[in-house]
Amino acid sequence: MALLPIHCTIPETEDVTAPTVNLIFPVTGAVLSGNIVVTVQASDDREVSQIWYTLDGEILDRSSSSRADFQLDLTPYADERDHVFQAGAVDNSGNNSVSEQAIVTISRTGDVVPPTIVITNPLTGQEIVDTTTVIADAEDDNYISEVAFFVNGDSVYRDLTYPYQYVWSVIDYPDFTEQTVYARAFDGARNRTNSENVTITVVPTLDQVPPTVEITNPLAGQQIVETTIVIADAQDNNIISEVAFFVNGDSVYRDLTYPYEYVWSVTDYHDFTEQTVYARAFDGARNRTNSDNVTITVFPSLDQVPPTARMIYPLAGQILYDVVLVQVDASDDRELDQVDFYIDGILESSVDASSGDSPYSYAWDTRPLAENSEHSLYFKAIDAAGNESDNDAILFTIGRSLDTEPPTLVLLYPQEGDTLTGTVTVSVDVTDNVAVDRVEYYVDGGVVGSPNFVAWAHPWNFNWDTSDWADTFEHTLYIRAVDTSENESTLGPVIFTIF
Repeated sequence: MALLPIHCTIPETEDVTAPTVNLIFPVTGAVLSGNIVVTVQASDDREVSQIWYTLDGEILDRSSSSRADFQLDLTPYADERDHVFQAGAVDNSGNNSVSEQAIVTISRTGDVVPPTIVITNPLTGQEIVDTTTVIADAEDDNYISEVAFFVNGDSVYRDLTYPYQYVWSVIDYPDFTEQTVYARAFDGARNRTNSENVTITVVPTLDQVPPTVEITNPLAGQQIVETTIVIADAQDNNIISEVAFFVNGDSVYRDLTYPYEYVWSVTDYHDFTEQTVYARAFDGARNRTNSDNVTITVFPSLDQVPPTARMIYPLAGQILYDVVLVQVDASDDRELDQVDFYIDGILESSVDASSGDSPYSYAWDTRPLAENSEHSLYFKAIDAAGNESDNDAILFTIGRSLDTEPPTLVLLYPQEGDTLTGTVTVSVDVTDNVAVDRVEYYVDGGVVGSPNFVAWAHPWNFNWDTSDWADTFEHTLYIRAVDTSENESTLGPVIFTIF
């Protein structure tokens, strides 16, 4: 009797890897003015959903592509001061990340002097076999941000760091034909200059022997904690032009000079999973060879450093009333997991601290406790490896609620009459003689019905997406601050124009 085939479906693994995102331009130290192009590029192990960039913390533009050039007029920001650019990206699973910050100066006059550039190798008329390294000498009165290389008018490579070089393989061109290369230099203000053309002649290749390559570190089966240096031993009968490294089949790094190494961080992989690396060597004629795969096991980090924690509020010996918002500042050299609060030795609350958003709060309701009684408050921070902070219990006396003083409420940003667009962070300064419980925000109409947003912890800010009100009309924002004794202060209505 014939056996019937059995069909099964293998579930897709969960995507927990955040994309990588780079702010290509501008770069830290640039002096900018007028119209610039902000360039952002991102990549992901699956697919990038959206990229964006911010100026001084405000998102100015977005794109659904993995790379985008955003046009930006800097005239409104020209104040001869430092400003912060940053890029972000999110994938289809909601994993997100941000780039390093670029701190630039936005000038009223700007840099108008273009750079100079000349190709020093190869020389015009030179005969090239297989491969040559194109070397560009670029200089500027401020600094060079990028050098791009063009072969026969087509952009082929861009180098962001000195020395500015491009490994040019001519093996795909017909023998005894002339080919042209030139370079283009950009300075920090995106002034640019082209070098003169260099025309060479392609002559037949004589090298058909591929290189050899072997990974000498790490070894197959090795257990890796956090980071290892991948070392490739590459040999050729002529020269090695490049060694590329691949992790789990993806190209991650290319090294043009001996020793051929790649610093491989495994901290983003799950513990006890296997990961694979191999190297690919190219010789001067672009013959290439792959090394054997090396498979290692990711081993847990040996974190033995405990976190630190300290009480911000209340102060030791203070007489407490009603509901007290206990606040603890905690940090760790790697990653916090939670902050625990104990009253009289009993665990009352565990607060998730994995976000790293210190301080961490616990609303301690002292009203059921007897007046003039003494109680202990103990707290500890725990990191992801289970290490605990060393803290002492603090004693407090419970008193009768005498708090009739409302909190103080001051609007910091924006100011009345400002014109708003996009997402605006409404910032307020709220203080109280005991403790602030919450800050409520009402858009249009004052304190009527439910608030549009409630902030329950410091900072008491409201990220207001004004796009739903973008009609060029005036709109009001009413703010209400309430302390733990339900005393309240209000502010507004404050009038803004939204477009």
